[in-house]
Amino acid sequence: MKYPPTTKKSRSQEAFTLVEILVVISIIAILVTLSLPAINSVMKRRDQVVCLANLKSLGATFYNFAGDNDGKLPPALSSLYPDTYWRIAILPYVGTNTDVYKTPFFTCPQVRALLVKNGENRAINCYAMSEWLSELRLVAISKPSKKILAMEVLVSAGGTIPTEFISTNNFDNFPPTYHVGGDNILYVDGHVAFWKDISLLTKMPFSTNGTEDMWSP
Repeated sequence: MKYPPTTKKSRSQEAFTLVEILVVISIIAILVTLSLPAINSVMKRRDQVVCLANLKSLGATFYNFAGDNDGKLPPALSSLYPDTYWRIAILPYVGTNTDVYKTPFFTCPQVRALLVKNGENRAINCYAMSEWLSELRLVAISKPSKKILAMEVLVSAGGTIPTEFISTNNFDNFPPTYHVGGDNILYVDGHVAFWKDISLLTKMPFSTNGTEDMWSP
């Protein structure tokens, strides 16, 4: 009596062993770990670019306001002009009559993430105008390409309304962590740029009366 020849299963037909599965999982975990910093860096760069675009849009509202008001910028301080300070003054130029703190597209993605983390579904205007330029005519400001018109400011962990003005006197309101220690700045001439080390903004030569003064008109 003849028996059929036995056949061996090829390696490809055999099931993976537990050891092999664990090795594959370990390799995947290592690859994910290695890629996370790169992914995180790309996301932060994306948020920084969106924030710059927000400031660029904000600059257009300042210029539109000035065009309708004898070339003057709006007031910077709500304490002196609660009904006409800049966050209210720009509303007609962004096509909304909603709450001033819900002005469209003026929320940095980093701040939006902070609000979501705290369970808040709302926008917030997280940019502030330079106190030094309140109600000034644009033509009266020297070196407009070097003077700060507005920049992003710190929003506390509780999502409270941030300050509406910024100056060398309230450095604590500068955002320390949103963009890896730097900040996005809108200049008087309308261009925007990323400032890598914001701690320098209150030091010579960039502070008031310095050779590269970025504040006083």
